[in-house]
Amino acid sequence: MVAAEREAIGEHRALLTLDTASAEARRVYERLGWNLTGVIPGYALNPDRTPCDTWAYWKALTAPAVT
Repeated sequence: MVAAEREAIGEHRALLTLDTASAEARRVYERLGWNLTGVIPGYALNPDRTPCDTWAYWKALTAPAVT
């Protein structure tokens, strides 16, 4: 994730978004400073093709200082 964020900064991106249905991934994203936007009920599918909720996140990026 850190490498992806650096790449996005290099591409002059200011905001990233993602979504996940994984509880394990949610914990990782939150530890990395991502902000929960909300939950979309029944938006994704489990491996067995049953519907499950999806959590949407965003993160504002800070570009390196220009010298």
